[in-house]
Amino acid sequence: MTKKSILALLAIAVSGLFLSCSSNIYKEAFPILNDGKYDSEFPYKGCSEQLEQISNSVRYINCIAYYESYVFDPNAKIKRSQLSSQLIDSVTTFRSRYESSGSGTGLVLYYENNKIALLTCAHVISNDDTIFYWRSDALGNVTTDISGIAIKVKESIYIPDLPDIEFNVLAADKHLDIAIIGKEGTPDTWKNISVFDFPLGEAKSLEWGSFVYIFGYPLGYKTVTKAIISSPNRDKNGSFILDAFFNKGFSGGVVLAIRDGVPNFELVGLIKAVFGAYDYVLIPEEEFDFFKHNPVSPYKGKVYVDRKVNIQYGISKAVPVETIIEFLMENRELFRRQGYFFDKLFQQDISVKE
Repeated sequence: MTKKSILALLAIAVSGLFLSCSSNIYKEAFPILNDGKYDSEFPYKGCSEQLEQISNSVRYINCIAYYESYVFDPNAKIKRSQLSSQLIDSVTTFRSRYESSGSGTGLVLYYENNKIALLTCAHVISNDDTIFYWRSDALGNVTTDISGIAIKVKESIYIPDLPDIEFNVLAADKHLDIAIIGKEGTPDTWKNISVFDFPLGEAKSLEWGSFVYIFGYPLGYKTVTKAIISSPNRDKNGSFILDAFFNKGFSGGVVLAIRDGVPNFELVGLIKAVFGAYDYVLIPEEEFDFFKHNPVSPYKGKVYVDRKVNIQYGISKAVPVETIIEFLMENRELFRRQGYFFDKLFQQDISVKE
């Protein structure tokens, strides 16, 4: 046998060896999707159809609170227990109005008898009824004397796609950071509304590295992104954290895990908060026109202190679905009195608990 023939045979043998190895590796590495657990790998096939279906039930929520603000006489030493409308009028030296707006994400969970209800985080649709401003002493220590007060006079919750409709808060828990908002309309009002039609999952069954999709409205744009789970069941109530990058507007965003492969999506939680730190900055009055101002000239108008959040990107907290179910169960009678019946959605959980 010639040297060329021997080399040719060796090449064929090596090629066959690699093909054999590739086949074995593929079989061993291909995901086993019938283990009853949430998947920890990227979906093995396309799921755009299901993601689009879910996206149609995710809505952008805006909330605007309107406040009357009162600045007190610097010589007046007013305690919180002394406040009354008469006293406020007598010590106020400056009065103004301002708005505080917020935004987030809601999930349409319910649509029956021309009534819809959305699930979101409580802080998205909640603003303080009264805001107190405290005086500081010569050393900068905060005292119990009030320097001013802001009182909420109105609050509007709406979906930008439905600008003429204001939603009502059906139930909210600021500690759990869960809220349900709702509104009664007509078939024409809700003709473009889709209800979330996938199962509620079990956040306690999530594991290190479980793969999830998240829907939300960062900066007002509907977005889907992905993340993996860390610290699953961190407080024994199903709470977990994610490694996704979020922006303002993602609060209330839905977290979806996949059990045994696409299309088996399940709701496992809501995005609750991102980690961040506050900075205080000086801002000009609302009428300030940046384009007309000469940056070389000193600004001589009124200056206000504003609080800005610096988001620490890359890690976020979530509300587990078990907490959401418990909240809905505890407020079931309240919902019923308002004409909302979630029994079909939670029929299995209700039968177990009762």
